[in-house]
Amino acid sequence: MDDHDEPGPIDTSVLTEQPRHRSTLIREEGYFPVQFTEHGRKKNIWQCEHPAMLDLLRRAGFYYVSRLRRLQLDQSLLGALVEMWRRKTQSFHLRHGEMSITLMDVAVITGLCVDGGVVTGGGSYQWAELYGLLLAVVLQDIRGSEIKIDWLYQHFHDIPLDAPPAIVRATARVYILFEIECSLFPNPSGNRVHLKWLPHLEDFDLCGELAWGAAALAHLYRALGNACIRGKVECCCFGTLVQIWAWDHLHIGRPEVVGAQPELVDMPLGCRWNTRLAFRDNVRTTDIEFYRDQLDQQLESQITWRPYDDTVLETLPLFCLAGSQVWRSRSFLVCFHIIELHHPDRVLRQFGLLQHIPEAVLVIPRINSRGRADKDWTAYHASYIQRWNNRLVDIADVAPGTDPDPIRATTVYMQ
Repeated sequence: MDDHDEPGPIDTSVLTEQPRHRSTLIREEGYFPVQFTEHGRKKNIWQCEHPAMLDLLRRAGFYYVSRLRRLQLDQSLLGALVEMWRRKTQSFHLRHGEMSITLMDVAVITGLCVDGGVVTGGGSYQWAELYGLLLAVVLQDIRGSEIKIDWLYQHFHDIPLDAPPAIVRATARVYILFEIECSLFPNPSGNRVHLKWLPHLEDFDLCGELAWGAAALAHLYRALGNACIRGKVECCCFGTLVQIWAWDHLHIGRPEVVGAQPELVDMPLGCRWNTRLAFRDNVRTTDIEFYRDQLDQQLESQITWRPYDDTVLETLPLFCLAGSQVWRSRSFLVCFHIIELHHPDRVLRQFGLLQHIPEAVLVIPRINSRGRADKDWTAYHASYIQRWNNRLVDIADVAPGTDPDPIRATTVYMQ
């Protein structure tokens, strides 16, 4: 930005999509920033406290993320950040280098499992038979394999403590569907959830062995990648995760906790924001241009490259650290039809390592699910799934020959 007036890279040999990128529009009259959509308020109305349900959520891997209160999103901050997101590298291109939301961030902030089997499937299902078996009710108003989330909530959210085990199991499955639609994998409508997730919820223990955190990150990458392209008006994603990531890493818009910090007993780190928050200088109503300017003018000292250092990690419950061996895995993230690359080698400073010049990025086709309702994604994406199964083969580390002096290494990387 110092040597030219236009946003975006001077050399487009790496960021080849600049003509399609939304940053080309920010100076045009009538430009509207992306609006982030997460149905978190709906999620917050269902506070699961039924002991038997909580036990099932633990087994299924959804207990810890259920403790995370969904936040009111700072649209200006997130809108400014998505203007700096590049889907080719899966990272924000900021003044002092690249930053990204990684598997480590997902694990620490949400407690979702990031190491395990892929969340995928597909093909033809006998939906009536399946939901009759797993939910023990006759579902109403199914359209395109989707069911109204409000109908599920009304029929399941209030169960007595002495409810039969079958009802408890069915309600736990519905609660997970509620979690999926309202925050982890939201769709723009906000009122329907796809039944494709239901087969994974049949066996709670097998469900807990899946990498739901990796799937959530794949879905988030796809949403951010779509939102950074010209013409997109909405980013429907796990916005609370992005919001907390921004507060943890950047100095802009971060609120102050009012009163005592919540005790993170049996909770992921993101729950430290489960309290009253005070926003300085009324920053939540600030125009997006304020955030753009702050991001453009930020000092490296204002970036918290490693908010989850060893001191913090030592205080976290063990579930947040489970699967830490894959945090720096260069692999493919899988979520049904979505395949996205995880690039920890581009953001090594977030792991406390020296940053080298990254390798070239693989180009993979991005397909959508339209017209593919019966596609068996397990077979279709077999090669990518195999790469994920071998995720420990390629762990990002400092490249040989990197200058051991942090200042010199950073200078080489920035140039």
